[in-house]
Amino acid sequence: MHLPKPRQVLEQMDFFLNRGTMLKFMGDGTYGKQTNFAACRFKGCIYVRSLWEDHDERYTVPYLAKTYTLKARQYVFTRSPGALPNTDAPVDERKQVYGMFSAKLGSFRLLYSAEVSGVSNKEPLGDLNDPEVLKKCQLASLRVDKVSRRNNSAPLWLMQSYLAGIDQLAIANSNERGLVCRPIEVVSCAKVMSQESQFNIHDRLQKLHKILEEISLKMGNKDNPHQELRFNMRKDSILFENRLTSIEPPGNFDQQFIDFINHL
Repeated sequence: MHLPKPRQVLEQMDFFLNRGTMLKFMGDGTYGKQTNFAACRFKGCIYVRSLWEDHDERYTVPYLAKTYTLKARQYVFTRSPGALPNTDAPVDERKQVYGMFSAKLGSFRLLYSAEVSGVSNKEPLGDLNDPEVLKKCQLASLRVDKVSRRNNSAPLWLMQSYLAGIDQLAIANSNERGLVCRPIEVVSCAKVMSQESQFNIHDRLQKLHKILEEISLKMGNKDNPHQELRFNMRKDSILFENRLTSIEPPGNFDQQFIDFINHL
């Protein structure tokens, strides 16, 4: 809504979704759990979202281990180059930065959101509202990992990094008490990906494209922000409902957004 030519951007996109949904379509390791989704078409673009259930983890009491990565970021990322980290600040899980990314996958043009930890630039970037300045951002991320689990979880963080265009990843290896007792290692995601003999990013992208293709076929030409197609996934199986479901207000979109798009 803040872009100078929003209509031009929307007309160029076939899907809008987030990185978490894309990871599930690519196979993020949660094979034993059924995940529910919904898709709707509005002005030619298909929006895909996860359906949260009442028993979802967002409604449970937070546990300490979930804060380790967010706390570690305070030691690694600073507000500006050369500044000291603010390690005394309390952890607030609500404070997260998201970026918007676009990509071409086969016949589909994608617009998606993904969490961004920070950048590895060593010089100030200037006005981040300037698209040319944003292109200079060298995105970086941090991962807190137990030494015993690192190899098992490699494909997931590699896919996360790939989808967000992240190359530099800082890895902090922690013990059972959550303590990082040795220097943080910075690795190149592209180099690690080339060394992973049991992981092929192209196979995962083909899975993603196949599912998006199925969604597109099932949606047909139904273009209504107040109706959605629901489906669920378990392992590599996907099951669609037979009809579109009407959504109770406020639905998937803020009315201001619907009015804005209709005006375009």
